[in-house]
Amino acid sequence: MRSALVGQVPHCCYFCDVFQGYIVTFGLSYGLNFFDIAYGAVMQTLLYTSVVLTLINVYLIIYIGTLHLYPKAWTEKTNSNPRSLNPRVNNQTCVGITVTITALLMCFSWGIYFYYLIF
Repeated sequence: MRSALVGQVPHCCYFCDVFQGYIVTFGLSYGLNFFDIAYGAVMQTLLYTSVVLTLINVYLIIYIGTLHLYPKAWTEKTNSNPRSLNPRVNNQTCVGITVTITALLMCFSWGIYFYYLIF
């Protein structure tokens, strides 16, 4: 449902000037439509990317937390060559490296998003 213009608020402060004073509505609730007025497509894409990276990181952390629940034979088979970067023969090290990289990317993406959101 598209937001409809209900009215204008007088420009009394910097906040009203930034958001151009529009009050928009979704159904029966009133509020400022921040994403349509203040942010562009780049901020929405950055937010989406940050959320997706966070979900991937949470999934990998849960996977790491459940590795001890797998059968011992499977764990020995998937960690048979500790010096390899092939995930078929060194699963735990590859997952650890992946978590480190996704956590790094996630922190950078959230940092950039909040930096441009605040400043």
